[in-house]
Amino acid sequence: MATDRILYSNNDYEIRPARSVNEYRNLWWRYMVELGWNRGYFDIDTYMNPSHGSGMLLLIHKGQDKRRICGHVAAVINANNTGWLSLFVVGEEHRGKGMGGKLFEAAMEDFREHGTEIMGLDGVAEQKATYERRGFVDSPLGTVRIMTRPLVEKVPLPTRDGEVPGHFIQIYDVPLHLLAQHEQKYTGFQRPALWSNEHLFERDDIDGVALASTDNPQTVNDLQGWTIIRRSLHGPRIGPLYAENAEVAQAVLERAIELANVKFVDAVHPDDPYEDMSEAEIAEKAYITAEVWGGNPEAVKVFEQAGWTYAGVSYHRMWVGGKATPEFSEGGAAQQGVFAMMDAATG
Repeated sequence: MATDRILYSNNDYEIRPARSVNEYRNLWWRYMVELGWNRGYFDIDTYMNPSHGSGMLLLIHKGQDKRRICGHVAAVINANNTGWLSLFVVGEEHRGKGMGGKLFEAAMEDFREHGTEIMGLDGVAEQKATYERRGFVDSPLGTVRIMTRPLVEKVPLPTRDGEVPGHFIQIYDVPLHLLAQHEQKYTGFQRPALWSNEHLFERDDIDGVALASTDNPQTVNDLQGWTIIRRSLHGPRIGPLYAENAEVAQAVLERAIELANVKFVDAVHPDDPYEDMSEAEIAEKAYITAEVWGGNPEAVKVFEQAGWTYAGVSYHRMWVGGKATPEFSEGGAAQQGVFAMMDAATG
């Protein structure tokens, strides 16, 4: 983690890198609950630890009694000079004082210091103009659409004829380096540290499935498609979902929906709404969430065919200077192989 170097300071505030995830975990989680962002309590370790940069940057208020964290942002920096602006939040009482701009600039400086050549973010419509003023350009390919579905116990999967050739295997049985290589093939993000036991697969709330040409995949070409399931506050979250075509994506998604059931919705979070509920109550109230990539013309259709509906919220995928990875550019692999994102916080 970063040192205590001060990136900005005035009479009332300072900005510095976080000393550890634990320093800001509780504040981050409170923001997630208050803002309704439906993330998982363990996500913050997964988001931050694989970054090659300073990690989370903190806005700290110099109060009379003690210094108090009141905002944060991260420049998540990948291994191949690609990066993602993430988790940009300033507490309500500290807005309108210019500190959001200072925090944003500190993150952009972190990108520059680490030689990041391509920088993106997923922003809500209300913030689109703000990001445009700061050099981000909306992707012409489409938005990231939030879609939801009831648990399979409430709404069973539709009957589908035929089976896709291949072998379904647990995500834990896929060599980790193949997951990283397969993701990079479709997104251009090189982040092997994310697809690791340390930062993801040792969590208690992770499951997933892959479809491969063999039950023992050895090369990236053996993988046809795969997805991850993890627990968010209001139920399971599915994503990313990468697949070589819509037929494979449909098969992988349906298998994931079967896994994202009532028993998966275990009480693992602080403030967990399902802690004291029966399985019947969970089946009625919990729901599955995914961030579906509108730049793939088949993606929304795949989810709709499995019983998903649009939740009314979309993220604008934006890039500094309009420079996306080749994969997320016109004619790139993301238009065919990306069906859902992992998270707006990771790209």
